Amino acid sequence: MAGEPARELYEYVVRVLTSSIRQGPRYRFIDEITTCRGEWWTVIENLRDHTGLRDDCVVLTGSSNGNLGQAMKAFAGRRGPVPDPDRALLPMSFGSFCRSVGASVPSVTALRADELMSRRARDVWLGLAPHTDDLSAAWQAYLEVGGYPSAVADWRRSNTVEIHTWRALWDVARGDAITSGIGESVLGAILQGVADRLTSLVSLDGLAGEVGMGRDALQARLGALIAGFLVWPCPRADATGHVDRRKQRKLYFLDPLVARLPEFVYGRPHIEITKLNEQQVGVALLQWCETVRRGSVRSDEWIAHDRGSSGEIDFAGRCPDTLSRMTPIDGKYVSDSWRRQALGIRNSPLGRGILATRDVLDVTQDSPVWAVPASFIAYALSES
Repeated sequence: MAGEPARELYEYVVRVLTSSIRQGPRYRFIDEITTCRGEWWTVIENLRDHTGLRDDCVVLTGSSNGNLGQAMKAFAGRRGPVPDPDRALLPMSFGSFCRSVGASVPSVTALRADELMSRRARDVWLGLAPHTDDLSAAWQAYLEVGGYPSAVADWRRSNTVEIHTWRALWDVARGDAITSGIGESVLGAILQGVADRLTSLVSLDGLAGEVGMGRDALQARLGALIAGFLVWPCPRADATGHVDRRKQRKLYFLDPLVARLPEFVYGRPHIEITKLNEQQVGVALLQWCETVRRGSVRSDEWIAHDRGSSGEIDFAGRCPDTLSRMTPIDGKYVSDSWRRQALGIRNSPLGRGILATRDVLDVTQDSPVWAVPASFIAYALSES
């Protein structure tokens, strides 16, 4: 749908389908607008400016963030008195997952990403301690199932993700790739390459050579995966916590089910749970950022990794609403010997932070590193 066909469809809806309905403002919902060919936003803009559409509430939904910048520019001054007109529907948070599967977990005070080592946070962590087993079990399931509602429904029904669910997700990724001229096997190689490098720095030259395509073509394909909310980038932070794009970045999937597509489709090895743990801690921060500032998920300005000569921290970004530094978090899915794992934080330029463990809790006051189960962190952040 683009150009004249879009206008003809609008005229048909107005003159035929709704002709018997009394006059007045209407709600119009157009789904999968991003699959339309051409500059669809110019058509909507023209209809808004020259038809009765100007008096209606129009909701445009799509599965991709692509070309959203051009659409927002075209709609400038035409979006009405709405404080937050843009919405990103992400996979459900860990807190929502717990409620969906009926996990026995308590309500807690919501925490911000910049107060995870505060006195208030310490009270929350200690309050969750009696529920460690339940939260850890739910987190383990979340790392396998993810937050897509259909996958969670499968899990509730059969304790597995059924074929039709992951096949539908694969079809979304594959369809977009084929439309842009990328073959299915190349897409699979790219997803596998990202999965192999999960939690590590990504060399675009190395990945491009591995999948057999040019750097620019790979960059475009990764951009499409990011725009489609399948992959998200985690750049490196400079000394002030701002993004330094001259340095290599990490790439994560937005959901464990996406990370497991090479396993489901091609029978590749199951991705390590420790990597998924780190990824989903980052996703919890990403979801929190989107909650406090709508649209932040479309930017790579907020969540970054911090790296020095002798230590690194997985997530050390800035809060998009206040610009304050987030509490540094390093994801290590351990149940013991956590202090040795915490050396990366201690030796990093920041020198303090939280080690996101499997089930270890140690929040000794005045200690530069706290050990907090990853499930606690994701749960408290998702209660915002």
